[in-house]
Amino acid sequence: GLDGFVLEGEPAGGRAAGEGARPTVVLPKAAIPPGVRVFGEGDAVQATPTSEPWIEFNSWLVGLLRARAAEPAWLGYTLESPSLADYTRAIADAAAAGGHWIVAPDDALVSGLAAGKPEAQRLWRRIAGVSRFFEERAAWRQFVPVGPLGILPAETGAAEENFNLIARRRIPYRLLSRAALAGPGLAGFSAVLATGCKLGDAEQALLSKFAQDGGLAVVGPGWGGSAAKDKPVEVKQTGKGRIAVYEQEPDSESLSKDLLHYMGKDNLGIRLFHAPSVLPVILESRDRQQLLVQMVNYATRPADAVMIRVAGEYRGARLYSLDGAPVALELERSERSTEVT
Repeated sequence: GLDGFVLEGEPAGGRAAGEGARPTVVLPKAAIPPGVRVFGEGDAVQATPTSEPWIEFNSWLVGLLRARAAEPAWLGYTLESPSLADYTRAIADAAAAGGHWIVAPDDALVSGLAAGKPEAQRLWRRIAGVSRFFEERAAWRQFVPVGPLGILPAETGAAEENFNLIARRRIPYRLLSRAALAGPGLAGFSAVLATGCKLGDAEQALLSKFAQDGGLAVVGPGWGGSAAKDKPVEVKQTGKGRIAVYEQEPDSESLSKDLLHYMGKDNLGIRLFHAPSVLPVILESRDRQQLLVQMVNYATRPADAVMIRVAGEYRGARLYSLDGAPVALELERSERSTEVT
């Protein structure tokens, strides 16, 4: 007689008993409170002019869960002494990728609401307003990922960490199935990541053709004709494209840096400027007529002059924010791209 049930972590055997008959919510253990940490020298945490923001976020995880199963993705974690900005960031971090954060009021808010304190009631109404903003735009959940990089899920190594760090480098990507290697499945991609995959002869032939036609294939040590022994990765020219072969399975940090270098920032389809603490979730409508760029600022300091450069030509742009009505933005067009600030 249950309406549904919640599991923490992956169910044994990969599926939960009763799944399909009742809704199942799996709470991934990898979910964490989102925000920015700035690392200085050693183990100290400090802000310095040369420090780069390290962003903790979950939108990559929500996107991965939704790509694996077309079901709602819920995140369950608590915040420590949260402000309104912390609650807002947690809701937006999951919602931008089409998921949900299970709102967890801290003890101070719960006791304040129980005592009828006006400040607690005001805070709760603001939190509810943030959730309502995304629920009123539930149609955005039907938009699909867009990006020039296709990723085959790795069978070995740090598969999920690859998605995490590639998203942190603002490389738009889409999840690829093995079946997508055949036929027109690679149309629209400029690069395919297949490290950690045991590729058959037919799959290797398809990726080789993809590279010969002008694409970039990034593969691991199982590739025929391995990398040179004196360097961790060898980039080989083949036809109009390239194949990057790693001698050993690369760590996620090195792999994400290499991908950005091989692909080039100007070939990612979309770039953000003046926003080091902002991560985008980039989606498009199924008819490919609308591009949706959801930007979450993971720092407490506002990002108030963000510029977006998108490949292609667009007729208009509209900004939706948590405060106020949508605003039409001016576009600047060039031969190959559209810019909006």
